[in-house]
Amino acid sequence: MVQLLPIVPPRRGKFERKTTPLPAFYLADTSDGSRGVWGAVNPESLIKIQSPTVGIAPWSSDENSLFHGVYWSESPLPGILAVIPSEACVTAIPQSDAEEVRKYLSKVTVCVVGDEARLDAAIAAGESSVPIVLWNANDFSLPWLPCHKVLRNLEDFRAGWMVCLAREHMFFRDVTFEIAGTSCGASFDSSAAARLLTACETEGVIMLAITNEGAWRVHTQPGWADGLLEALHPSLREIAAIQLNHILLARGLDLSPQGASNLEVFHRAEDAVAQLRNGAQVVYLLQPIRSAQLRELIKHGQMLPANSVALDVAALEGWQDAD
Repeated sequence: MVQLLPIVPPRRGKFERKTTPLPAFYLADTSDGSRGVWGAVNPESLIKIQSPTVGIAPWSSDENSLFHGVYWSESPLPGILAVIPSEACVTAIPQSDAEEVRKYLSKVTVCVVGDEARLDAAIAAGESSVPIVLWNANDFSLPWLPCHKVLRNLEDFRAGWMVCLAREHMFFRDVTFEIAGTSCGASFDSSAAARLLTACETEGVIMLAITNEGAWRVHTQPGWADGLLEALHPSLREIAAIQLNHILLARGLDLSPQGASNLEVFHRAEDAVAQLRNGAQVVYLLQPIRSAQLRELIKHGQMLPANSVALDVAALEGWQDAD
């Protein structure tokens, strides 16, 4: 549960002209219709859903740097806030509605998405409050990003061995020609990759493994990996990032399930696959984690590996560079 505190936002970007310099709550609207509430919270009240990418660093407060958090509520924002037209800007919430907003948000659990290391730094520095925008995770227009994984500098890597060792535990299908194999210099077909990442009715986790030698569609059926992942909580077992780390990387490439140090993350499939021309050996394309899956993880106090879930911060902060 969080107690939202009023803030004075930095004066940059597209704010409503009547914005008051006095502390207040603010509505943050995106051009795609998502609506968040901007205020401040005690960093210790926020939940992390994934491990930080680095250790605790010295805290540095930047007035233009925001945390972003998601919460789950079936109810819309209270009062007049739910019907104020979205204008892709930041609007002060009337004082008459502030207490209702505070009560509404005091009933929800907030999970910070991204900046986990910075959150740890704020807590270690004893910060009593940090600026944050809270977004309803049930909003279908919320811009979740996929976290595609790229590996390089693997010793004695052989795509065939990866497939041979891992196919005992997962289903592999050669899709090299469906997405235009990189080895022949053809262009990567992102629309075909998106289609291949769509699950059929009987499928659970799906990912694409792409190398310069070929490409494979990899999937498991619901419950298929329970035996292999019995040491993990059930809410983790049907998540692609978990099956990638604990099955495909651990058993197919003999890497630590805690994550390889030579792993990079890209949010655009085209950018990830382009790394094969820059020395990368294998690319794994994944779907974004679903909001319902995150909710189950939070409910059971589970945490994902670093770089497993992300929001498009540029889309959420569209007002920052607006005139």
